[in-house]
Amino acid sequence: MLLLLSSLANAGVVMDMVTRNTAGQETDRTKIYSQSKKIRMEQGAGDQAESSMIFLGDEFLYVDHRDKSYIVMDEGIL
Repeated sequence: MLLLLSSLANAGVVMDMVTRNTAGQETDRTKIYSQSKKIRMEQGAGDQAESSMIFLGDEFLYVDHRDKSYIVMDEGIL
């Protein structure tokens, strides 16, 4: 029981932001996941993420899922 309660205490937060045009059609979707000072943002229309931005405290990663490429910034970040 104690193990179950400790895992619930460390649960993260998920936010889902949807942009719609004047006709009510979804044009963009961003999901933000946050847990333990780490943040991941996924952006793209529909269910498939087109890109992700991951903040790990002292590192920042940008992942382009369409191109299957990524960028890591780990120096000079404030």
